[in-house]
Amino acid sequence: MRRRLLTAVAAAVLPLSFLPASAQTAAPLPEPPAGAISPGVTFLANIPELRTAISIDFIGSTMFASTVTGIYAYDVADPAAPHLVGALPQYIWENEDVQVDAKRKLLFLSRDPRGFTSPATTAFPYGAVQVIDVSNPALMQQVSITTLPSGHTTSCVDSCRYTWTAGPATGAGQPADWGGRPVFALDMRDPTHPVPCPHPIDEHRNDGKTDYTHDVQVDHAGVAWVSGSGGVRGYWVTGRHRNAQTGTLQTATGCDPVPYGGGGTDLGQLAKGGVMHNSLHPSWA
Repeated sequence: MRRRLLTAVAAAVLPLSFLPASAQTAAPLPEPPAGAISPGVTFLANIPELRTAISIDFIGSTMFASTVTGIYAYDVADPAAPHLVGALPQYIWENEDVQVDAKRKLLFLSRDPRGFTSPATTAFPYGAVQVIDVSNPALMQQVSITTLPSGHTTSCVDSCRYTWTAGPATGAGQPADWGGRPVFALDMRDPTHPVPCPHPIDEHRNDGKTDYTHDVQVDHAGVAWVSGSGGVRGYWVTGRHRNAQTGTLQTATGCDPVPYGGGGTDLGQLAKGGVMHNSLHPSWA
């Protein structure tokens, strides 16, 4: 899954072809940690303090890591010597795809329903989205928090004018015929006062059944691709387009997207291959 850390430690890596000449002739590199490293990639450093990291994103040379114990900002201008810039400690479950708005210098944190109770349970009916001002990474500050019926990943659509929050499994009081939670969106044009959209998004995704949505990525055309149980589906979130399901022309917004395309698969759940967790649609594709 995009930007998700797959090892117990966070590793800073850079393709050899991108290293400046001075770095290629520098002192010998440290021994890498145990585990496979892909060809064409060289180990430079790791950050043991981020051993509980779940996801990362970047604004320029600042890396924002979402961990079990909080949000941490690191200057990685020199990838061989990352250093801590700031921290916003708090317990987080699970925020698997932390997102930033580089233009407005905001970070969006998805608060999973399992992060509200002890022991953790998906039966809790609400998640939340926290908006963090990271314009000064040394002094990150929360500017709003909004509860939603979902909470596991929060993704930007329409250049972060809206956020879409997906997952996890169905909670208490939600429709009995749901297999999981669909997307719930927020209008983020005023991030200090997010406005919930009036209805869920990406319902009926699994052969007509509303099921577990997991993550959202946006391609170069602005189409928001939603992965989850039953497959992957794409939606226009701006402009006027023909609805792929009904054939009618509609104006798309982050609250009322227009279906574009997609496909079904029975490999959605982790037990069947993990498409819903591991799919990636790069922004340049």
